[in-house]
Amino acid sequence: MKKTLIFVLILIVLALVALGTNPDSWKHKEKIKSHATQLLTRNASDPFSALLGAGLSAAVVGVALETIFNYQSYGVCSVGSFVIGDETYPVSIGIFGIVVPLFGESTLEKLNE
Repeated sequence: MKKTLIFVLILIVLALVALGTNPDSWKHKEKIKSHATQLLTRNASDPFSALLGAGLSAAVVGVALETIFNYQSYGVCSVGSFVIGDETYPVSIGIFGIVVPLFGESTLEKLNE
């Protein structure tokens, strides 16, 4: 009985901490921008290509974040996704103040289409 009570109290405390630290839409957008820039510049063969890739990535991702980005908060966690046509692509998940990107180069290629 005592172990069960302690376990339930720990779960309640974790849920309250998760509620208080759930990342907002802005944090999701900033993490998506930085991750996309890293993906698009890491394969660049020279500094000019890296700079060009960073600029293009900022433009493409910026437009995508303003037009097709969807943020959903579930209280203890949040999910960012791109809605392209009838398809929804999860691109980030956030919990305890941390946003983790869930996309790779293939998702960025779909944005360019």
